Amino acid sequence: MRTRKLRILYSIAALAPILLFSMLALCSPEVSLTLGFDGQVMRHRFAPLLINLSGLSEPMEGTLVVRQTKGVPGSTQAPISHTIAEGVLSNGDYEVTLPIVEPLNPITVELVDSEGSIVAGYAYSARLGIREWPFPLVVGPSVHVDRTEAIVAASELPTDWWAYDAVDSVWLSEPVVSAPILETLGEWVVSGGSLVLFTGSEFPRMDSPVFRKLLPLSTPVLTATPEGPYILQGNLRSHSIPDLQRDGVPILITMPLGAGTISLVTFRPEDLSEDEYARVLEEVKSATRMPSIEQLTLATLRSTSVPRPPYWITAALIALILTGLLLFSETSRHLRSNRTLAGLVIVILSATVSSGLYANRHNAFILLYQANTSIRVLSTFGLDVDLWTLYATQFTEVNLEHPRTSFPIPAQLPTTYGVDFSESADAQYSKFTLKRNERRDLTLLERG
Repeated sequence: MRTRKLRILYSIAALAPILLFSMLALCSPEVSLTLGFDGQVMRHRFAPLLINLSGLSEPMEGTLVVRQTKGVPGSTQAPISHTIAEGVLSNGDYEVTLPIVEPLNPITVELVDSEGSIVAGYAYSARLGIREWPFPLVVGPSVHVDRTEAIVAASELPTDWWAYDAVDSVWLSEPVVSAPILETLGEWVVSGGSLVLFTGSEFPRMDSPVFRKLLPLSTPVLTATPEGPYILQGNLRSHSIPDLQRDGVPILITMPLGAGTISLVTFRPEDLSEDEYARVLEEVKSATRMPSIEQLTLATLRSTSVPRPPYWITAALIALILTGLLLFSETSRHLRSNRTLAGLVIVILSATVSSGLYANRHNAFILLYQANTSIRVLSTFGLDVDLWTLYATQFTEVNLEHPRTSFPIPAQLPTTYGVDFSESADAQYSKFTLKRNERRDLTLLERG
């Protein structure tokens, strides 16, 4: 009996630490990361990130930081960090859209407490999802475009239009009930995106005021065909073109919107024949990125006047200097005998120097020049595009303020090798360094 009790006590003593550490592990904070669309990303393009924070027993004061590494492995590299959230953090999801610097390197998410210690971390490898070209994005299970397509649910779509930077076209066959997501898709189309809408008998589930803004049809009506499937019909909007027809009835209608295109398929995907579906794939246009606004910046710089003294003042200063030199050389021999003329020379030289200093009173040694060019698109779906051109005359640290809703991305693709600067950003500022005589162009994308 005594031996049995001892065995029970020994068992409890052995299990107690295991149970204790298991409970501590369950209560410890954890972070995880979902990147891109179906894991697919492109180098130097924006991508959506979904960060999940769990395991906190109570809200904590801290910071969520995403860290990347610029430069391919084996070359010169530099750290890039983005502060996603700071302050009081609690369990939940944190969504953000960031430029993907170099997906060959791990992307790390860290939870940092108020003292700067890392409480939890997660390293994500995007190597298997790297794409060299934009890819189709399919929302719903019944559409197949090609082997590079990313398939997601409607609830997974981000609400930043620049998050679709790496997407070639969006194929929507599943109802999207979120108005912000539909607004985002409209903004992306205005920026150059290509949106394909499959409707047919699914139209009642898709219908909403925002969805109707995307349709190339006004007063849409669902009508039964003699074959059985339902087709969406209505009056064509301005600039809408019926590209494909079945027995004289449009089955594919395209409409330009901003710099992009909306393609309406009036049937469900499964109601199309194989030939019709193949022709739809051929007719749908690929997305185009927002046109570069660097030329606008150059035109703005050419038309910008630089404050300077009038030309006649420059000519007068030169004349005064020459007159003063001539008088000085002429009177240097008679300086003792002609004090009036000597005083006149001194007055002219003093006036010349003083006028030169006054004309250049605003002159200062400028370390950093900054030119901003902005495009504001005001339409059914608005958006903002800003280009910042920075030029440093000496090595300098830049603390660039930007809106809290977005992070800047280089307007030009950086070189693969020779990376010698780092960058960090939070929800309001981006910090980096510029070398002497270095120019850097940054693009900032925002909602209108």
